[in-house]
Amino acid sequence: MKKGFLYAILAVAFSASAVVSNKYLLEFVNPRMLAFAFFASLFISSSIILVIKSPHGFLKNLADNWKDGLIVGGLNGVASLLFFISLELLDASTTTFLVRFSTVFIILIGVIFLREKLTKYDLLGIFFAVGGAFLINYSSGVDNVIQSGLFVALAAAFVIALHNVAAKVYVKKIGALQLVNVRVAFTSGFLLAFALATDSVQPLPLIAFPILALTGSVLAVAGFVFFYKALELEDVSKVATIRTLDPFVVIIYGFIIFRTFPGITELLGGSLIILGVIIITLKNRIKKLVSGFRSLLWLG
Repeated sequence: MKKGFLYAILAVAFSASAVVSNKYLLEFVNPRMLAFAFFASLFISSSIILVIKSPHGFLKNLADNWKDGLIVGGLNGVASLLFFISLELLDASTTTFLVRFSTVFIILIGVIFLREKLTKYDLLGIFFAVGGAFLINYSSGVDNVIQSGLFVALAAAFVIALHNVAAKVYVKKIGALQLVNVRVAFTSGFLLAFALATDSVQPLPLIAFPILALTGSVLAVAGFVFFYKALELEDVSKVATIRTLDPFVVIIYGFIIFRTFPGITELLGGSLIILGVIIITLKNRIKKLVSGFRSLLWLG
């Protein structure tokens, strides 16, 4: 297996565990404070690793790459805040299904700002993804809280799309661990400022510290590093295709920890979103397959 694909698979396994653990911690902490605590733990652990590798490398990284961190970290801060709020309102699996909509938004960003053309495979993928979102919305009924969660999750997906485009630009200039560190520095700073501005700062319960130490300081750091390494070695589309496994891994983790499982309509809607994302990200390969089958049919 190519290293880039292996890194992407490892990113899925580690990142999904952080989603489920944060869903559990939202029983004790408000989403704004938890978002800050989670990324603060990421910053502390990644900083320790950088200092061990090079005592002067940590400060040099912040000094040299603060502009990159401000852009990527700022976008990540907004996306993370929206994600944690959605995670409080919805099941972890529903939130992770909906944030996969970021791939659709990446396509639309290219059409609007880069004048790219929509292919028939883009349109087909968007059709499935939108249909999946409508199914999830239908399964939620008229519950205003859940409706708000769906809207927030889609807003998070849009900002995640902006973040992924920016990360692809900057990962070529900065090493994966360095980008993680400078990104979470600005992300945690943004989230702390927001928590202070909204009077959301609260003491963390004792149970949160070992969980954050494991998921935030170890698993999530590894997940982010593997994700950026995958972006460095493979095309965004290929990495995004593998990351579509996120919601299904979250479902498995959620069943093991919470003994919960999404409803049939919600699961079908989420699967349609994933199918749409896969069609969009693999459209070039699909074109080759279609052309190949046409040739075979012609020969037959």
